Amino acid sequence: MRTPQRAVAPAWRGAAFIVLFAVPSFLELGLANRKFGVFTGGFGASRTLDTPIEWAAFAPLLLLGNLLFAAAVAWIVVKLHRRRWNGLLFVFNLGLLVPGILVALIVARYEVMRYISDAMSFRVMRDLGGGSMTDALLYILAGQGLAIALAAAAIVFAAWAMRWAARRDAPASRRLYRVSRRWRIAFAAGLVALVPLMAIADRIGDTRFVAERFVTLAAVRGVLDLATDFDRDGYGVFGLTRDPAPFDAARYPFALDIPDNGRDEDGIGGDFTAVVAPHPHARLALPAQPKNLVIVVIESMRGDVLGMRVHGKVVAPNLEALARQGSHFPAYSHVGFTTASLKSLFTGEIAPTHPGASLFPLLKRTGYRVAVFSGQPESFGGIAAVTGMRAAADPMVDAHVLQDQRAGAFAAEGSLLVDEKRLLAAYDARLGKAPTDRPLFAYFNFQSPHFPYWHDGMENLVEPSPLSRSAITDGTDRATLARTYYNAVAWSDAALGALITRLKASGQWDNTVLLVVGDHGESLLDDGFLGHGHMLNDSQTRTVAVTNVRGVEGKFAGLWDLRDLLVDILSNRPPRLPERPVLQHIGDLDTPARIGLVDASGRIGYNPERGTWSFDGGHSELTDDALNRTQKRRARALIDLWSNARWQAHRKTPTSAPD
Repeated sequence: MRTPQRAVAPAWRGAAFIVLFAVPSFLELGLANRKFGVFTGGFGASRTLDTPIEWAAFAPLLLLGNLLFAAAVAWIVVKLHRRRWNGLLFVFNLGLLVPGILVALIVARYEVMRYISDAMSFRVMRDLGGGSMTDALLYILAGQGLAIALAAAAIVFAAWAMRWAARRDAPASRRLYRVSRRWRIAFAAGLVALVPLMAIADRIGDTRFVAERFVTLAAVRGVLDLATDFDRDGYGVFGLTRDPAPFDAARYPFALDIPDNGRDEDGIGGDFTAVVAPHPHARLALPAQPKNLVIVVIESMRGDVLGMRVHGKVVAPNLEALARQGSHFPAYSHVGFTTASLKSLFTGEIAPTHPGASLFPLLKRTGYRVAVFSGQPESFGGIAAVTGMRAAADPMVDAHVLQDQRAGAFAAEGSLLVDEKRLLAAYDARLGKAPTDRPLFAYFNFQSPHFPYWHDGMENLVEPSPLSRSAITDGTDRATLARTYYNAVAWSDAALGALITRLKASGQWDNTVLLVVGDHGESLLDDGFLGHGHMLNDSQTRTVAVTNVRGVEGKFAGLWDLRDLLVDILSNRPPRLPERPVLQHIGDLDTPARIGLVDASGRIGYNPERGTWSFDGGHSELTDDALNRTQKRRARALIDLWSNARWQAHRKTPTSAPD
């Protein structure tokens, strides 16, 4: 006969519970300050608790939120034990799950946020995954997938083991462990108290933004926001983006602002009145002997590659030679990630949904042979469908076709990468001896400068010891990381040189228009972050465009301007950049996490969630009442440009010119 385990006194149970609740709480406080500087401030820390009243509002909110979360998990442990044991086994299992679940949630959140900014959201993650949340999560968690799987398995096993042990030992004891009525009332009262505490904290300085950094408080906010969405428009009064009219379903954040109706539907900048005609696309008028067109997109190519030296070696000698021969200028991505950037590049639109004026069907209809050699899967995020690439191209060679030749083992669609040498070999096999009686439009996509910036087969051209993927952590030396990245750029540049050599050897060089451009930039921890697609700054959105055509007029361009520039060049018109402002956004155009504008005066950004502005790369965020006259004018220009782009997109106004 088994002897029942010794019961644990209620006082000890309570003390153990408090200790176990405190451990993950202090862990999260430390992580929040290290990542966001919410208590001490620091580089890029725009929201901090820096006044006693903010601390007084935040501390009880976090304490109560975490305490209730821990109590809820403890109740689950009781349920798993079927309320039949309150001995050492119960305390052990309580100690496993109460901190374990909260710590697991905290670590998972900060692992995802490890290299990215606080602009990251599910919408942005989806965009980085080409529209697939599954691919986005697979990509972000690839480096920690095994550890996360093992941790999840350990928690599942522990839960099963506690249930088995409790059921096995239950007959040995008839003492029931019940949650008293007093504690149930206290738990309910705590839940009720969270509502006024959250409401008060939300109106004191930066407290509501700091509270959003914490797992339990973010969950509480989400529940309260859902509960206060009285008009069911998707926004309540507790979200970071609040509903300005909680009982009017036609007015809510990011509602389509209808111009000149006297109402401010989205609550941003007043009623939208500055509707302008859509930018007309250039007409294609080919001469009798059309030129070939070759576009080379180099993934994640920063705007500083021209003139860059590593260990005294030129990073991009072929690109620099091309720039000396022709023209070069800064080019800005509208979104900072691949799929939308390529759609804008080929269609001349900021958020296209169909081929429209895309270069692929346009040149196909005029007699060009269209060929694609891409180191990424062009179906990723709908690139091929929206640009009309797959229907127009023959041959169509991308990372799906060459999947068995991919450079890495990871096979999520967004992480497929085929080395440039493989692409050039495919070009030789399919077009090396092709007749030249038709003009050629060829698109190449070189992927090597994409994270992790190194793969098997890549030569160490400028950096003798590039970092491996596993060696890139948040403690990585920035200089070493940058040299690893520029070595990858050098590898793509060598492939560019090999392509130019092929064009010259075939006698086609003098009759070819070549454009080399990045799809976006890349943060290399120089601004505190790694990667792209989650910040509207020069590191992540500025790239460089280089062409062998001389005399391109203009100082900068958005990717949406390059389609018309190429059409003008092919039509023998003077190559001129419009220098119109470049609209930028994080997330989709309708519900962005950030919007921004780049013009001749610099850069401006707006955070709809916080209602704050930033100017010219500064990290300070200004509210509407803190703007001077010049800043208000620039802010108005950004809101008008964004509102107009949304309005035109919803009207589906045709912008493609006749062939």
